[in-house]
Amino acid sequence: MPKKRVTGAARPYTYTAKQSWTDQDGVRHTKSVQRWKIQLDLGRDEDGKRIRKTFTGKTSKEAKARYDDARGEIAEHGAIANHNATLRRYVTLFLEISQQRVAPSTWAHYRGQMKNYLEDTELASRIADIVPSDIQRILDRARKKGRSVSFRHQLWTCLDQVFELALADRVIRMNPVKSIKVKGAAEVETGRRAYSVPEMQAMLNATIPMPMSEGAIWWWRLFTGMRQSEILGAMTANLHLEDENPWYELTGSLAAIPRDHGCGDPDNGTYPCGQSKGGLCPEATWRIPDGYNMSQIKGRLCIITPKSKRSRAVPIAPQLAEVMKRYLKATKRWPNPHGLLFRNRDGSPRLWKQDTREFKALLEKAGMDPKERHGHETRYSAVTLMRKAGKDQKAIEEMIGHTSIKVDNIYTTIDAKMRADAVEAIPDALQLPDGTLPKGKEKTKAELKREKENKHKEQVKGLKGTEGRKKQKA
Repeated sequence: MPKKRVTGAARPYTYTAKQSWTDQDGVRHTKSVQRWKIQLDLGRDEDGKRIRKTFTGKTSKEAKARYDDARGEIAEHGAIANHNATLRRYVTLFLEISQQRVAPSTWAHYRGQMKNYLEDTELASRIADIVPSDIQRILDRARKKGRSVSFRHQLWTCLDQVFELALADRVIRMNPVKSIKVKGAAEVETGRRAYSVPEMQAMLNATIPMPMSEGAIWWWRLFTGMRQSEILGAMTANLHLEDENPWYELTGSLAAIPRDHGCGDPDNGTYPCGQSKGGLCPEATWRIPDGYNMSQIKGRLCIITPKSKRSRAVPIAPQLAEVMKRYLKATKRWPNPHGLLFRNRDGSPRLWKQDTREFKALLEKAGMDPKERHGHETRYSAVTLMRKAGKDQKAIEEMIGHTSIKVDNIYTTIDAKMRADAVEAIPDALQLPDGTLPKGKEKTKAELKREKENKHKEQVKGLKGTEGRKKQKA
């Protein structure tokens, strides 16, 4: 029973605790020490059993301070926070919450960071015991593994969100992540830069020998500044070339969406359906966050809400409109079961690796080193050219799909004419001579067949060469 004063108030009292340690010679020692404890009566549970919480300390004052803190929490919040919660508990909570609000690829990135850079000993620790030096140790671990400053900033952001959840639950008194300074995203040197006007001209000139069915996508990429997944998920039905100001309605982007088990929780690692992969479960559910629209194309390939989480109008410059008209004519006989604007000759979707590989080949033809440049830099190029031309900032941000529009611009209305004026800065800056369009002849079925056969022969030859090298090593 808790010790009480005459007034009925609880008071600390002494008890004997055992302390054990091993000396340098390996001898085990034990001694008794006097400590203080005080109990807080929390009423009774559903079965009528008395609930008490004990606070201890080396001194009476220390035990009483913890007791008073707990009473203060109850007075302010109605309950005592669980200060024994582990870091693993809040990492799990963070991943569960973020799965419902970010794109699947982003969530997979979060999960990979938590799995690869947090050790089991850290995850098993009380989150209240984590100090700034522990956070620095985690970030240094990523640095030693060769991760970039940008990656470490993303890891810092994830850890910050984990500890903010614990702070909101009153499990910790301060967020230790805030004490560690990491360069912000705007300060991080990523090595990426916008393509210059001569470089963009060189890329467009490199498309001239190409058939229109192959070259049009690079014009689209340079003139619209759209993201790679938005281009790969572009739909023919959303293209409006006959309007006074041609435009494209961007409503989604291509994504590979995984599926999770929907049959229940696993028992000793085995799910009720008996399948190891979530996609094979008869009751599988798509791993998509709240508020995302999704339509399946094929297998895991889906069209989902774009990164900006809203549709937008992308104006099309007159030169690009002419290219797209010729492109639609060149590809009108291609099958298109999914309604995609850019697709392979057999109607299948263009995928990320193929698109990146072909873009690297374009850079080589334009005289640039593909190892030093990145496809995402075309977005920087479009924005840079429009800003240099002094075009309306709000129109640029709406066209490009940035989500960081300033509050004082929210109520500005942008019409089609303003967007069209902004995008025309790109061809004006490039000063393309008349007739600069892809002009290569479309390949015949016989030529395509020969290409396929030659590619197959090269693959077979490469395999034989690999087998020969293995035999030599053996």
